Amino acid sequence: PHLHALLAGPGGTNVARLQTVRAVHTLFPLDRASSAVVVVYEGFNPDIDRIADPVARERATRDLLRKTLEEFRAVVAADSSHVTRVVTVPPSVQQALATPAAVNALLAAAEADSDADGARVAVRLGLVAPVLETEGTRSERKKNEGQLLPDQVEVKGLAAAVDRVVDGLARRAQDAAERERLYAFTAEVTVPQPLMPRVVGRSRDNIKRLQTDHDIEVSIADNHATSVSLLTLKGRVESVAAARDELLAMIERLADQTADVISVAANIHKALIGAGGRYVKRLEDKYAVRIQFPSSRARAADKDKDSDRDAAVTALGPDQIQITGGRKGVDAAKAELLELAAYEIEHSHT
Repeated sequence: PHLHALLAGPGGTNVARLQTVRAVHTLFPLDRASSAVVVVYEGFNPDIDRIADPVARERATRDLLRKTLEEFRAVVAADSSHVTRVVTVPPSVQQALATPAAVNALLAAAEADSDADGARVAVRLGLVAPVLETEGTRSERKKNEGQLLPDQVEVKGLAAAVDRVVDGLARRAQDAAERERLYAFTAEVTVPQPLMPRVVGRSRDNIKRLQTDHDIEVSIADNHATSVSLLTLKGRVESVAAARDELLAMIERLADQTADVISVAANIHKALIGAGGRYVKRLEDKYAVRIQFPSSRARAADKDKDSDRDAAVTALGPDQIQITGGRKGVDAAKAELLELAAYEIEHSHT
């Protein structure tokens, strides 16, 4: 494919000459991974048209097309401006190039993507080459090209353009190696099995947030035969340390979570809640707890989407109130609610 512009000539002058002089039209594939070139006789060559015998005319037509293809092969054989280089590129870098868009971006950065001046370069990846091919070009490649090793990349085109692309690949490999060095620090965090679902979060939301916020990788090793799971954090030293501290704080908070149910006459629940829920909201904010009345269980479940604050929700009776949160906060909120309930009972109906 990288030689199509050579066959076409500067500005397509060569194929235009063949069309004018021989009435032969040259077709190049739209698929830039294909090396097929088709020549078609258009039927307006006087040297062939004057042949009366149909068999002789067909033979002359085929000879004309064969001659054209032989000239193309001679042009390719005589060309010394195009080269083929096979360079070593880590598979991780090749994976990042495993789409046509990524390869085109590489070529554009190296100014090796122009068909007009013949500077287009063909790149074949040893690890993921089939990803970039259609079924037709895959069989064509297997027939015409040798198999690359997984850590090899083949670059074909004008020598200067090939050098630029190879330099670009080398920079990418160097950047990848530097990133791997910088992001190679690891740390492990053990999580008690009962807390694991809330640490991970719904649809792994907490893990995804950690990875995004701290630019790290998180892998999970669940061992149901033990009482703990293992989270492995990988990234830059400072990022891993910050993510680890955040995880440990979350685990500590979750381990302290508790739920307590108190019994208070239903007829004074409204007084405990306060106008517009003002009093109960103040207690929740003050002690970092959740206070649920029998009529508020559905509301509370909808309100809190963070699984790290969830606790087992008891089926509340009409005279019950459930408080969930850290142990100290639950105890303090419980004491204040019971004090207010006692006050309401003492001063009601007096």
